[in-house]
Amino acid sequence: DANAEVIHLYRTLVDDTEGVIGALAGYANTPETYLTVRATDPTTLDAVQRAARFLYLNKTCFNGLYRENRRGQLNVPFGRYANPIIINADGIRAARPLLQTATLAHASYTALDGVVQPDDWVYCDPPYVPVSVTARFTAYTAGGFSWGDQEQLAATLRHWADQGVFVMTTNAAVPALLALYPGFWHRIVPSRRAINRVGSGRTGAQEVILTSYPVPGAARLGS
Repeated sequence: DANAEVIHLYRTLVDDTEGVIGALAGYANTPETYLTVRATDPTTLDAVQRAARFLYLNKTCFNGLYRENRRGQLNVPFGRYANPIIINADGIRAARPLLQTATLAHASYTALDGVVQPDDWVYCDPPYVPVSVTARFTAYTAGGFSWGDQEQLAATLRHWADQGVFVMTTNAAVPALLALYPGFWHRIVPSRRAINRVGSGRTGAQEVILTSYPVPGAARLGS
């Protein structure tokens, strides 16, 4: 994953699951606590506190959105939820054995170029293309993810597909995005977008599932 905090969380859940669960108990669902934790530089914390910080912010920030400014700092406001589930102990414990079998890397998808082999399966989950002028959620990391990045991703996935790699990716179902994947199979599915300031604006979105191989219910894009 391109986000260092995600990979750090996964690694720490493998190393000290119970420590992370215990650390989460120290956080309160208040705007004062949230702003203090958000302002804390995660690199100054020990491994367990850093992982707990990420989970706490994810559960209490607005719509669970992770967005960084250009300095690499989380800039999402407090969510003001009445009773968020900050400690999902069963879910955390269930994740550990799955993460133990994975190779975790803080890196771009391009790190797999030259590593993936024919018959490997790759899934990429990039920041979605904005569906309107105001829907510009591409700041998952400080560097952002531009239209040029979408074009590079599509070119890489097409290249891997040509090499016999099974490829899947998801994105917003907009025509310009679909045009980047000629020959891929696509299926458009409805989704509820949570990333919207106004609750009534969180409906009616469509996502596309793109694969380099045929799947039930999918149609092939023109070559």
